[in-house]
Amino acid sequence: MSLKNIVFLVCSFFLLSSCKSPYKARITFYDKNITKIPCLAYTPSLNSPLHKALKKLYPFNNNCPFRLHLGYKNNIVCNSIYNVPQKTTSNFPRAYIRLDVQKGFKMIYTYYKDLEDKATLKDLKEAFNRLKKDIL
Repeated sequence: MSLKNIVFLVCSFFLLSSCKSPYKARITFYDKNITKIPCLAYTPSLNSPLHKALKKLYPFNNNCPFRLHLGYKNNIVCNSIYNVPQKTTSNFPRAYIRLDVQKGFKMIYTYYKDLEDKATLKDLKEAFNRLKKDIL
């Protein structure tokens, strides 16, 4: 095997391995005094499969002051010229999923994760399980 082939294989490995790195979830606690909440309310704003699935993951109490909001977006396309290097050399996110917990107008907690493909039930379960571990 020649030196050129070895260099090519090593460069290919690093290029391909960087494309497979999963996105990490970003967790934000807005109120450091609230570590656990006793209940959670959820009223779906849309009639999508993910909103329906979320209702089945927890016994929500609509009288609870802590409200959960699910947000997600699929098929993100960014045409900005400032993102060209990032889009061509990395796996630019194509979707995201976000869970917010609020008490009134005050934000308590956020789970946000960029995704390589559409937001799926698996992504929703992963997000909600993390939320339960963190504050429920």
